[in-house]
Amino acid sequence: MNANPPEPPSFWEDANDEEVLEPERTLPDVIIDLLDRLAKAKSDAQRISASKQKRRDAVIDDALKHLLAGIDHDFEPQEEKATALVADLTDEIKLATLQHGGTVKGDELQAVYSSGRVTWDNKGLGGYAVAHPEVLRFQKTGKAYVSITKA
Repeated sequence: MNANPPEPPSFWEDANDEEVLEPERTLPDVIIDLLDRLAKAKSDAQRISASKQKRRDAVIDDALKHLLAGIDHDFEPQEEKATALVADLTDEIKLATLQHGGTVKGDELQAVYSSGRVTWDNKGLGGYAVAHPEVLRFQKTGKAYVSITKA
């Protein structure tokens, strides 16, 4: 019953394999493979968690489940009240910090003020820069970043 589940494969397990680094494979192909591996790893992690919960539920008898449900019920109003207070305080702090216009640091938390981001019409300025290339010295390009989302 204490059998440990097998170790999940390392993310970079295949990083040095010839198959992954074949010259005819494009970088997007490699990224697609990595994304597919990430999706499978996430799916495996969810499956493992569900299996763990199923095994836990199997060893808890109905009487204990009933007692645990009673405890959950007893704490539910307190949890809801605490959650609502956190949400209300968060909103109040954000509004006050926006009015203050600067970061405020408490003992454990801080409200970090960030001014609104300045944006420009790239297409319009690009056209203007053709006729006025001197404006290009004011152009700055931020560092590229990646976020992973569902396809």
